Amino acid sequence: METDDHGVVGGGSAPCVLAARLSENPGTRVLLLEAGPATGPPAMSVPARWQELLGSTVDWAYETVPQRGTNGTVHAWPRGRVLGGSAAINGMAFPRGDRSVFDGLLVAQASVIPSVPSMNPNATVLAIAERGADLIIDAH
Repeated sequence: METDDHGVVGGGSAPCVLAARLSENPGTRVLLLEAGPATGPPAMSVPARWQELLGSTVDWAYETVPQRGTNGTVHAWPRGRVLGGSAAINGMAFPRGDRSVFDGLLVAQASVIPSVPSMNPNATVLAIAERGADLIIDAH
């Protein structure tokens, strides 16, 4: 029986980048585990149909706790349950965090964000995944 060198849990944007980087070496076996399906309903490929995905088989259908700022309303908190994760069900909308939130983020005492291109709102997450892969590869 063959074994895997690395296991990556979750098939969202960052875990997929991590798995791809780790598997660049043909001698390395990487297992990517995703709870949801590899593909989803047709609405996933049409950004204007993103609302059809809420509460579907590709959404974990989480909810917030009652929010004080909205009179105790409980809000939907869609999270992707499909290969591609939440990026696969969000209608191509990418809320971008403020750079200052990430300024102090360190992994193994090395900055994970040398630069965050302003045109790619997922760049921060992907840079962290890339740096994480480098640290894992360097450790072996």
